[in-house]
Amino acid sequence: MIRRSSSAEGDFWRWFVLNEDRLFALAEAADPLMRELAERLQSCHEDLTFELSSPREGRREFAVSAGGIRDAFPAARALADSAPSLPRWTVFFLRQRKMLPVACMVNGATIDTASVQFHLAPQRDKIHVSLFLPGYSAHERATFATIGFLLLDASLGEYDVETKVGRVDFLPIAEAGTIPTRPIAELPAAFDMMMTELRSPSARR
Repeated sequence: MIRRSSSAEGDFWRWFVLNEDRLFALAEAADPLMRELAERLQSCHEDLTFELSSPREGRREFAVSAGGIRDAFPAARALADSAPSLPRWTVFFLRQRKMLPVACMVNGATIDTASVQFHLAPQRDKIHVSLFLPGYSAHERATFATIGFLLLDASLGEYDVETKVGRVDFLPIAEAGTIPTRPIAELPAAFDMMMTELRSPSARR
């Protein structure tokens, strides 16, 4: 992967500050400023991308994402850590955990998030995650995988998905069968508990 010089990070934040009012007001994905923001990030590293929260109480969040590519983590961290003081912004290294959407739609396929179930299993020092998705179709495997990873990123955050999750399976809800599953809203707490157990001294014996 291509990592640009640290001067590119300074250039990015100088541009960000100069355009801060316009960036804070960004609302439409089709706005040309969105494309320019993406291009400016890629001038620091080709795999960097971003996530913007909606404005709330006069503040907005800006996550410097590695696009789910672990090799780009150092570049994302360097850029986030070099952010200047921005009173209206909170800058994050990688996408953070957040409230799940009521529904998730990709390529015309829509999933009611509350209907998604999960199952966790230890996988050495990581966790095997199975998501059971209503309406899952093998013919649209890529679409449902995209939905699944969006839900995983929102539930666990980009760092945990890339460093603590092992195998991931996306399956039709009917295949849950006798497997003990739980609603996806409970995934963060269950995941953290299992990871704590895996890393306990007794688990490493």
